[in-house]
Amino acid sequence: MGANSCPHNLKSRGYMKDINQTPKKSPISVIVLTAVITFILTTVIFCLLFLDGKVIKLKLLDYYISNYYIGDVDSKETEKLVMNGYIASLNDKYAAFFASEDAENRNNRLLGVENGLGITIFLHPDNNTICIKSVASGSSADKAGLLKGDEILEVDGQNVTKMNYNDAVNLIKRELGKTVNLKVSRDNTTIDISAEYANYTAQSIYYHKIENFGYVEIYSFNSQTVPQFKTAVENLVSSGVKGLIFDVRGNGGGTVESVKEIVDVLVPEGVIMTSIYKNGHKEELFSDANEIDLPMAVLTDKASASAAELFSASIRDFNKGVLIGTTTYGKAVMQGTFNFPDKSSAVFTIAEFYTHSGETYNKKGLEPDIKVELNDEQIKYFNLLADNEDPVKVAAVEYLKGVCNE
Repeated sequence: MGANSCPHNLKSRGYMKDINQTPKKSPISVIVLTAVITFILTTVIFCLLFLDGKVIKLKLLDYYISNYYIGDVDSKETEKLVMNGYIASLNDKYAAFFASEDAENRNNRLLGVENGLGITIFLHPDNNTICIKSVASGSSADKAGLLKGDEILEVDGQNVTKMNYNDAVNLIKRELGKTVNLKVSRDNTTIDISAEYANYTAQSIYYHKIENFGYVEIYSFNSQTVPQFKTAVENLVSSGVKGLIFDVRGNGGGTVESVKEIVDVLVPEGVIMTSIYKNGHKEELFSDANEIDLPMAVLTDKASASAAELFSASIRDFNKGVLIGTTTYGKAVMQGTFNFPDKSSAVFTIAEFYTHSGETYNKKGLEPDIKVELNDEQIKYFNLLADNEDPVKVAAVEYLKGVCNE
């Protein structure tokens, strides 16, 4: 049978129509045909207006796999990998995709809410035992009686003194509401302490006096840092300190809003920072005229980054104090968080920012006014150094004594 031939029985029965003949259509056929044409046109217009090539290709790939792939597909894992791949293509080292649970944890950290026992720990350089560096006020660890300097010997009956550090840490972690049973060593005495794994307000400020000067250690910049910082400074100033030392070594940054409010407490009226966005739009953050009239020093190192650097630069740019230590990390770009309906989120760089002086420290860091480096021995025992054993703190005290003519 030829390509253009028709079955004989169709011809003989008169089924072939003249192409110029207009057949009669029922009203239902017209309605259905109109609906189909409308749907097709709407789909085409939507694709042209709202979808670019990447989205269309991704939709087609999803269609092909759904209809023809013989294996199983984990849709959540696929989505996560696709999102991470897109983020990776930005070549933005500060960009990331957070699945819903991770996004919630990140948001909580920025709000100053953590989950755990409420302790920061480190590995003792001599005997490899896990030592408690600090205990967050009001946390379950604090309520249970754990103290700075305690050495953790056992977790739920398992000896952790010979265990890999990460394995020991993972042994402590658990679901919220579960109890952690610890055996700790304190002053050559063994103590059994149980604490609940729970949510708690992060403590990012620790402070005390070093001679006649106030010392404030800032772990991070989040929503809870602001009231904690104000309390620390108010108490130290009320006690009659002659100067202030702020330690942001190891501080990886935090939110712009929190560092702005903290800087505002210390410096006079002026522009704290200027942000420049993709479209050239500029935003400025200001401080008011109120300030703390005391000499200051900021302790920095290579891990002082982002908001910690903005804090450090502001103290120096407003002529409130000097930087002591080593060169900072060098991050003067801002990230934005974009949320999705399933509570996952994407984070990527949206602006560059400049300090009060109009300079940027991005990719180069802040050079200290007084360079002080720790030697290998001091680095090894850093978490165990007393104030007078830390050369950076000692240099800050000496600087403030000189300013105050002591």
